[in-house]
Amino acid sequence: MACLVWSAAGLLGWAAGTLQAQSPPAPPPPVTVAPPVPGAPAAPPGRPAPPESETVRLQMPNADVRDVLSYYERLTGRRLILDNTIQGQLNININTPVTKDEAVKIIETTLLLNGFSLVPGDGGLTKVLGISKNPRQAGVSIYSSVEQLPDAELVASLLFRLRYVDPTELQQILQQYIPAQTFTSFIALPKSNSLLITESTSVIRRVAQLVREADIPPAEVIQEFLSLEYADATKAVEFLNAIFEKKEAQATGGRPGAPGAARPRVN
Repeated sequence: MACLVWSAAGLLGWAAGTLQAQSPPAPPPPVTVAPPVPGAPAAPPGRPAPPESETVRLQMPNADVRDVLSYYERLTGRRLILDNTIQGQLNININTPVTKDEAVKIIETTLLLNGFSLVPGDGGLTKVLGISKNPRQAGVSIYSSVEQLPDAELVASLLFRLRYVDPTELQQILQQYIPAQTFTSFIALPKSNSLLITESTSVIRRVAQLVREADIPPAEVIQEFLSLEYADATKAVEFLNAIFEKKEAQATGGRPGAPGAARPRVN
């Protein structure tokens, strides 16, 4: 009887071991992910976000100009070479968040308005000159087209090649209407019918728009003879001259003969 009982127990153990060997393995323990730390930067996505999507705050009341330039260098990634006369304070206080591009433009404009000049150099360098320095003495880059101008608000020179406008006349007009800065320069080159302008890049772009609208062919004068069959030629001339004088008076505010557009001449 004892032998029978032992054999039954062994049989039960063997069956239990067989069932356990055939059962699927137990699943691995769950992995616990730690929650993100508040304030920690998020992991960068596959493509970096464009600069316009990142905003900054420009709160720099009475800031040292060197501190502003250091912040500008971090925003743009440009390498700056500072003149040893760089000193002074700047007041930049923008209450609303701005994009990085807007912040760069605000800093560049503030520097120019306060007499500090940013001049593009070779090898990706940017020269920063103090109030007492003329950027033209530091070697301002000369460009031959608007498309070549840097996007930043820097001091540069552009050579305008004119077709119809006299460069000396255009030089006098621009000198009257554009406030002169320490770096402003308009040099007429009559032999090549060109004008060399040194100004901030934003002003140069506005001048380029003006030149595109003004540098056009002059009005063409056409002389034509008409043969009259029945009308008297003298009376026809008097009648036509009266019509043109009336239109001219209306165009000049009731002042016949006032300087303006030339009227047709009837003889």
